[in-house]
Amino acid sequence: MTGDPTRGGHREPWHDRRASDHVVAQPPDFTADRVEEDTAASIAAQQDAGGPPLQWPLMIVLVGLVVSLVIVADDHFRRGAVLFAAFVVGAFFLRLILPDRDAGWLAVRSRGVDLACLGFLGVSLSVFALIVPPPS
Repeated sequence: MTGDPTRGGHREPWHDRRASDHVVAQPPDFTADRVEEDTAASIAAQQDAGGPPLQWPLMIVLVGLVVSLVIVADDHFRRGAVLFAAFVVGAFFLRLILPDRDAGWLAVRSRGVDLACLGFLGVSLSVFALIVPPPS
């Protein structure tokens, strides 16, 4: 509801209509400020978006995981599961030794959180892959 605030209505800050002059001011234009912010953010992202070529640390891990799943699908569960766990542990060590910029997409959170998650997952998968009894 727009109108005179003394009569129960409220006014938007950009709406200034007076009975005497019938002047209506336009709302503020935020577009120019937004364009400047977007341009600055885009430039910062381009400067920061280095990373390793072809994201090689992640590609090594992903190719290994796919190969291990193919081995599991070929009815060699233990070999494939151990290989899967080995590549997760490999991701742990890549994240451990590579700096953040060279780790590429292996660096998801802080180094400590990434190492904790990959370490827990790698050890758990290794244990589970080794304790599953062979088919009888």
